[in-house]
Amino acid sequence: MRTRPQLIPWILTFAITGAAVVLRFVQLLLFTDSSTGRVTAAGAPLTYGLYALLLCASVCCTVCALHQSHTAVAVAANGGSRRLTVVSYLVSVAFFFDFIYRCFLCYDLADGAVYLQWNDLVSEGLTALFALLSCSYYFVVGRSYGGGRYDFRAFRFFHFVPALWGLCRLLTILAKMVSVLVDTQTVCEVLFLVALLLFLLSFATAVVTSRHAGRAVVFFGLLVFVCGCVLALPGLSVWFTGHRGLLNGSVYFGPADLLLGVFALAFVQDLRRRSAAD
Repeated sequence: MRTRPQLIPWILTFAITGAAVVLRFVQLLLFTDSSTGRVTAAGAPLTYGLYALLLCASVCCTVCALHQSHTAVAVAANGGSRRLTVVSYLVSVAFFFDFIYRCFLCYDLADGAVYLQWNDLVSEGLTALFALLSCSYYFVVGRSYGGGRYDFRAFRFFHFVPALWGLCRLLTILAKMVSVLVDTQTVCEVLFLVALLLFLLSFATAVVTSRHAGRAVVFFGLLVFVCGCVLALPGLSVWFTGHRGLLNGSVYFGPADLLLGVFALAFVQDLRRRSAAD
Protein backbone atom coordinates (compact mmCIF):
# COMPACT_ATOMS: atom_id res chain seq x y z
CA MET A 1 0.00 0.00 0.00
CA ARG A 2 2.90 2.33 0.74
CA THR A 3 4.17 2.15 -2.82
CA ARG A 4 0.86 2.93 -4.52
CA PRO A 5 1.06 6.74 -4.08
CA GLN A 6 4.54 6.62 -5.61
CA LEU A 7 3.08 5.11 -8.79
CA ILE A 8 0.83 8.13 -9.38
CA PRO A 9 3.56 10.43 -10.83
CA TRP A 10 4.77 7.55 -13.04
CA ILE A 11 1.26 7.00 -14.40
CA LEU A 12 0.82 10.74 -14.91
CA THR A 13 4.15 10.92 -16.74
CA PHE A 14 3.11 8.23 -19.22
CA ALA A 15 -0.38 9.75 -19.62
CA ILE A 16 0.98 13.25 -20.27
CA THR A 17 3.54 11.84 -22.71
CA GLY A 18 0.78 10.08 -24.63
CA ALA A 19 -1.29 13.27 -24.73
CA ALA A 20 1.72 15.27 -25.99
CA VAL A 21 2.39 12.70 -28.72
CA VAL A 22 -1.24 12.84 -29.89
CA LEU A 23 -1.21 16.65 -29.83
CA ARG A 24 1.99 16.82 -31.87
CA PHE A 25 0.60 14.21 -34.30
CA VAL A 26 -2.51 16.32 -34.90
CA GLN A 27 -0.34 19.39 -35.34
CA LEU A 28 1.83 17.67 -37.94
CA LEU A 29 -1.18 16.27 -39.76
CA LEU A 30 -3.42 19.34 -39.86
CA PHE A 31 -1.49 22.46 -38.94
CA THR A 32 1.95 22.12 -40.56
CA ASP A 33 3.06 23.67 -43.83
CA SER A 34 4.49 20.78 -45.86
CA SER A 35 6.70 23.12 -47.91
CA THR A 36 8.56 24.53 -44.90
CA GLY A 37 7.81 22.08 -42.08
CA ARG A 38 6.65 24.95 -39.86
CA VAL A 39 3.44 25.17 -37.87
CA THR A 40 0.79 27.44 -39.38
CA ALA A 41 -0.78 30.32 -37.47
CA ALA A 42 -3.89 28.25 -36.81
CA GLY A 43 -1.77 25.62 -35.05
CA ALA A 44 -0.03 28.05 -32.69
CA PRO A 45 -2.36 27.25 -29.74
CA LEU A 46 -1.40 23.59 -30.07
CA THR A 47 2.25 24.58 -29.77
CA TYR A 48 1.61 26.30 -26.44
CA GLY A 49 -0.42 23.30 -25.32
CA LEU A 50 2.47 21.01 -26.24
CA TYR A 51 4.93 23.11 -24.24
CA ALA A 52 2.55 23.09 -21.28
CA LEU A 53 2.33 19.29 -21.41
CA LEU A 54 6.12 19.01 -21.56
CA LEU A 55 6.37 21.27 -18.52
CA CYS A 56 3.84 19.12 -16.63
CA ALA A 57 5.76 15.99 -17.64
CA SER A 58 9.01 17.47 -16.32
CA VAL A 59 7.30 18.20 -13.00
CA CYS A 60 6.11 14.59 -12.81
CA CYS A 61 9.64 13.39 -13.63
CA THR A 62 10.94 15.53 -10.77
CA VAL A 63 8.43 14.00 -8.36
CA CYS A 64 9.39 10.49 -9.52
CA ALA A 65 13.06 11.27 -8.89
CA LEU A 66 12.38 12.77 -5.45
CA HIS A 67 10.43 9.67 -4.42
CA GLN A 68 13.56 7.62 -5.17
CA SER A 69 15.16 8.12 -1.75
CA HIS A 70 17.76 5.40 -2.36
CA THR A 71 19.36 4.26 -5.59
CA ALA A 72 21.46 1.18 -6.26
CA VAL A 73 24.68 1.20 -8.28
CA ALA A 74 24.28 2.03 -11.95
CA VAL A 75 24.98 -1.52 -13.16
CA ALA A 76 24.37 -4.72 -11.20
CA ALA A 77 27.37 -6.92 -10.44
CA ASN A 78 26.00 -9.79 -12.52
CA GLY A 79 24.89 -7.40 -15.26
CA GLY A 80 21.96 -9.56 -16.34
CA SER A 81 18.86 -7.74 -17.57
CA ARG A 82 17.01 -9.20 -20.52
CA ARG A 83 15.06 -6.02 -21.24
CA LEU A 84 18.19 -3.85 -21.29
CA THR A 85 19.96 -6.45 -23.43
CA VAL A 86 17.27 -6.32 -26.12
CA VAL A 87 16.94 -2.53 -26.00
CA SER A 88 20.73 -2.05 -26.18
CA TYR A 89 20.92 -4.17 -29.34
CA LEU A 90 18.05 -2.18 -30.87
CA VAL A 91 19.80 1.09 -30.03
CA SER A 92 22.95 -0.27 -31.66
CA VAL A 93 21.04 -1.05 -34.87
CA ALA A 94 19.38 2.39 -34.77
CA PHE A 95 22.77 4.08 -34.49
CA PHE A 96 24.01 2.11 -37.50
CA PHE A 97 21.09 3.39 -39.58
CA ASP A 98 21.74 6.89 -38.25
CA PHE A 99 25.34 6.50 -39.45
CA ILE A 100 24.08 5.57 -42.94
CA TYR A 101 21.68 8.52 -42.88
CA ARG A 102 24.48 10.94 -41.94
CA CYS A 103 26.70 9.55 -44.70
CA PHE A 104 23.99 10.29 -47.27
CA LEU A 105 23.68 13.81 -45.87
CA CYS A 106 27.43 14.30 -46.21
CA TYR A 107 27.28 13.05 -49.81
CA ASP A 108 24.46 15.47 -50.63
CA LEU A 109 26.33 18.37 -49.06
CA ALA A 110 29.54 17.58 -50.94
CA ASP A 111 27.91 16.78 -54.29
CA GLY A 112 24.66 18.68 -54.65
CA ALA A 113 25.37 22.00 -52.98
CA VAL A 114 26.00 25.13 -55.03
CA TYR A 115 29.05 25.75 -52.87
CA LEU A 116 30.71 23.40 -50.42
CA GLN A 117 29.24 24.03 -46.97
CA TRP A 118 32.22 23.09 -44.84
CA ASN A 119 30.56 23.79 -41.49
CA ASP A 120 27.60 21.51 -42.22
CA LEU A 121 29.82 18.89 -43.82
CA VAL A 122 32.21 18.73 -40.85
CA SER A 123 29.39 18.64 -38.28
CA GLU A 124 27.50 15.90 -40.13
CA GLY A 125 30.74 13.96 -40.66
CA LEU A 126 31.56 14.06 -36.94
CA THR A 127 27.99 13.08 -36.07
CA ALA A 128 28.26 10.12 -38.46
CA LEU A 129 31.56 9.06 -36.89
CA PHE A 130 30.17 9.19 -33.35
CA ALA A 131 27.02 7.37 -34.52
CA LEU A 132 29.19 4.49 -35.76
CA LEU A 133 31.17 4.43 -32.50
CA SER A 134 27.91 4.56 -30.52
CA CYS A 135 26.68 1.58 -32.55
CA SER A 136 29.71 -0.39 -31.34
CA TYR A 137 29.29 0.89 -27.79
CA TYR A 138 25.67 -0.19 -27.39
CA PHE A 139 26.47 -3.55 -28.96
CA VAL A 140 29.02 -4.11 -26.19
CA VAL A 141 26.48 -2.84 -23.64
CA GLY A 142 24.01 -5.44 -24.90
CA ARG A 143 26.62 -8.18 -24.64
CA SER A 144 27.43 -7.09 -21.09
CA TYR A 145 23.82 -7.02 -19.94
CA GLY A 146 23.28 -10.36 -21.63
CA GLY A 147 25.92 -12.00 -19.47
CA GLY A 148 28.63 -12.15 -22.13
CA ARG A 149 32.34 -12.05 -21.46
CA TYR A 150 32.46 -8.33 -22.27
CA ASP A 151 32.11 -5.78 -19.47
CA PHE A 152 31.38 -2.32 -20.82
CA ARG A 153 32.13 -0.80 -17.40
CA ALA A 154 35.84 -1.22 -18.15
CA PHE A 155 35.68 1.35 -20.96
CA ARG A 156 36.53 4.61 -19.25
CA PHE A 157 36.14 7.15 -22.02
CA PHE A 158 34.05 5.09 -24.46
CA HIS A 159 31.00 5.81 -22.28
CA PHE A 160 31.03 9.42 -23.45
CA VAL A 161 30.83 8.63 -27.19
CA PRO A 162 26.98 8.77 -27.36
CA ALA A 163 27.15 12.10 -25.53
CA LEU A 164 29.53 13.42 -28.20
CA TRP A 165 27.04 12.29 -30.86
CA GLY A 166 24.31 14.27 -29.12
CA LEU A 167 26.60 17.25 -28.61
CA CYS A 168 27.44 17.44 -32.33
CA ARG A 169 23.74 17.42 -33.19
CA LEU A 170 23.00 20.09 -30.59
CA LEU A 171 25.79 22.39 -31.76
CA THR A 172 24.62 22.02 -35.38
CA ILE A 173 21.09 23.04 -34.41
CA LEU A 174 22.26 25.96 -32.27
CA ALA A 175 24.43 27.24 -35.12
CA LYS A 176 21.45 27.18 -37.49
CA MET A 177 19.15 28.85 -34.94
CA VAL A 178 21.11 32.08 -35.40
CA SER A 179 19.75 32.58 -38.92
CA VAL A 180 16.68 30.31 -39.00
CA LEU A 181 13.40 30.89 -37.21
CA VAL A 182 12.84 28.48 -34.35
CA ASP A 183 9.94 26.08 -34.92
CA THR A 184 8.25 23.48 -32.73
CA GLN A 185 10.34 20.61 -34.09
CA THR A 186 13.58 22.45 -33.33
CA VAL A 187 12.50 23.22 -29.76
CA CYS A 188 11.54 19.57 -29.15
CA GLU A 189 14.84 18.38 -30.60
CA VAL A 190 16.88 20.81 -28.48
CA LEU A 191 15.02 19.76 -25.32
CA PHE A 192 15.59 16.11 -26.16
CA LEU A 193 19.31 16.57 -26.84
CA VAL A 194 19.89 18.59 -23.66
CA ALA A 195 18.09 15.97 -21.57
CA LEU A 196 19.96 13.20 -23.40
CA LEU A 197 23.36 14.80 -22.77
CA LEU A 198 22.64 15.21 -19.06
CA PHE A 199 21.37 11.63 -18.79
CA LEU A 200 24.34 10.16 -20.66
CA LEU A 201 26.83 12.15 -18.58
CA SER A 202 25.11 11.09 -15.34
CA PHE A 203 24.97 7.49 -16.56
CA ALA A 204 28.63 7.45 -17.65
CA THR A 205 29.82 9.04 -14.41
CA ALA A 206 27.91 6.54 -12.29
CA VAL A 207 29.22 3.61 -14.36
CA VAL A 208 32.85 4.77 -14.31
CA THR A 209 32.91 5.52 -10.58
CA SER A 210 30.81 2.41 -9.64
CA ARG A 211 28.85 4.52 -7.19
CA HIS A 212 25.13 4.81 -6.52
CA ALA A 213 23.38 6.22 -9.55
CA GLY A 214 21.56 9.05 -7.78
CA ARG A 215 18.26 10.80 -8.39
CA ALA A 216 19.56 12.84 -11.32
CA VAL A 217 19.78 9.72 -13.50
CA VAL A 218 16.15 8.93 -12.72
CA PHE A 219 14.98 12.44 -13.59
CA PHE A 220 16.98 12.82 -16.79
CA GLY A 221 16.20 9.25 -17.87
CA LEU A 222 12.46 9.85 -17.63
CA LEU A 223 12.81 13.22 -19.34
CA VAL A 224 14.73 11.62 -22.23
CA PHE A 225 11.89 9.11 -22.63
CA VAL A 226 9.25 11.86 -22.67
CA CYS A 227 11.12 14.10 -25.13
CA GLY A 228 12.16 11.16 -27.32
CA CYS A 229 8.56 10.03 -27.70
CA VAL A 230 7.30 13.54 -28.46
CA LEU A 231 10.11 14.09 -30.97
CA ALA A 232 9.95 10.79 -32.85
CA LEU A 233 6.54 9.13 -32.48
CA PRO A 234 4.35 11.80 -34.16
CA GLY A 235 6.53 11.90 -37.29
CA LEU A 236 6.70 8.12 -37.44
CA SER A 237 2.92 7.92 -37.02
CA VAL A 238 2.33 10.39 -39.86
CA TRP A 239 4.75 8.45 -42.04
CA PHE A 240 3.19 5.05 -41.34
CA THR A 241 -0.39 6.30 -41.80
CA GLY A 242 0.38 7.10 -45.43
CA HIS A 243 0.66 10.89 -45.10
CA ARG A 244 4.42 11.05 -45.57
CA GLY A 245 3.94 13.69 -48.29
CA LEU A 246 2.93 16.14 -45.55
CA LEU A 247 6.33 15.87 -43.90
CA ASN A 248 9.11 18.28 -44.72
CA GLY A 249 12.77 17.32 -44.59
CA SER A 250 13.16 19.53 -41.53
CA VAL A 251 10.85 17.23 -39.55
CA TYR A 252 13.41 14.75 -38.28
CA PHE A 253 12.19 11.55 -36.63
CA GLY A 254 15.17 9.24 -36.31
CA PRO A 255 14.59 5.85 -34.66
CA ALA A 256 17.72 6.39 -32.55
CA ASP A 257 15.94 9.17 -30.63
CA LEU A 258 12.97 6.97 -29.77
CA LEU A 259 15.08 3.94 -28.84
CA LEU A 260 17.42 6.02 -26.69
CA GLY A 261 14.32 7.14 -24.80
CA VAL A 262 13.23 3.51 -24.41
CA PHE A 263 16.74 2.58 -23.21
CA ALA A 264 16.67 5.40 -20.65
CA LEU A 265 13.26 4.25 -19.37
CA ALA A 266 14.38 0.61 -19.20
CA PHE A 267 17.50 1.63 -17.28
CA VAL A 268 15.49 3.72 -14.81
CA GLN A 269 13.01 0.89 -14.24
CA ASP A 270 15.83 -1.62 -13.72
CA LEU A 271 17.52 0.79 -11.30
CA ARG A 272 14.24 1.29 -9.43
CA ARG A 273 13.71 -2.46 -9.13
CA ARG A 274 17.23 -3.08 -7.83
CA SER A 275 17.03 -0.11 -5.45
CA ALA A 276 13.84 -1.51 -3.89
CA ALA A 277 15.56 -4.87 -3.40
CA ASP A 278 18.56 -3.39 -1.55
